[in-house]
Amino acid sequence: MEILVKSITNLEQIKSRIGLADGIEIALFGKVPNKEMISLLRDNFDIVNFETSDAFERKPVYRLIDPFSDDEILSQDSRRLIEESFNMFLSLQNKGYFTIHNIASCRQKIKQYQLPSISEIEERKNLFHNYIRSLDGGNGVISLENVYPNTVNKCPYDYGDFGKLFDDFPENLGITFDISHYAITLAMYADGVKKEIKNNFVPLTREINFLSFIGGKEIEVGKEAGKRHLSVLLEERIQRLDNRVKVIHCSNVKRIRDVYEDGFLSGILDLSKIIKRSKADYIVPEVIDDDYIKIDNQRKIIAYLKSLLK
Repeated sequence: MEILVKSITNLEQIKSRIGLADGIEIALFGKVPNKEMISLLRDNFDIVNFETSDAFERKPVYRLIDPFSDDEILSQDSRRLIEESFNMFLSLQNKGYFTIHNIASCRQKIKQYQLPSISEIEERKNLFHNYIRSLDGGNGVISLENVYPNTVNKCPYDYGDFGKLFDDFPENLGITFDISHYAITLAMYADGVKKEIKNNFVPLTREINFLSFIGGKEIEVGKEAGKRHLSVLLEERIQRLDNRVKVIHCSNVKRIRDVYEDGFLSGILDLSKIIKRSKADYIVPEVIDDDYIKIDNQRKIIAYLKSLLK
């Protein structure tokens, strides 16, 4: 398993990471890489991953990436971002992966909303995965990342109806296993099964209260997560996924004011046991830093991973 340092598209950040690890992963945050960045990456890194985020970086609100939006402009912008970024990734001709968050149905308008049926959710999921498969073309370079129940722009609904549990991932696409995302998902479902579930939706809480889909699979894992330690559940899950996991996003989780938050070196998870159960090709630290040029915390976790994996 090789270690990739994390960066955004900022050229100074990328330059500051040269030589720190086996390669680099770039979080695109709604931006298509330019030729200068591609040249810098090609000249200095043997392994380069790209990660699309789930939103365009816009103020005062986020525009969520949704290639199947009813809004034609948003749909076109989303496809252009994904496809142009993927073409730039392919131009590197390297050993990395192109990670896409496993979200296709994004709710972003605060208005009366017709909650979808299970069949509608399945239809959206299949549309999205067929689109991703067509991009990948059987080359095995795209991996899907798990997300957790969440909302943006103070919308009262979860922004995606699938993508949290690995049953929602097609077997012929790779997985980017985000450790903290999965731990947060299990913790939120463990809380959700204690509440009133109405028509397959349950109220959950992060910054605000919001409704999230919770079907049979979600209820089952929520009940189990309420009885067992989250770290052990992650160990078992990452081992069962075997070589389907191509990339690990690595950070720990803490409970802060009754909400689980990620981006830490230490927390409730035993990262060493989870990582040792995996057959992933690459691992990427995702931690909060005070200075994203100096990246003191990321350097610490890279040193930790080097010691663990030697």
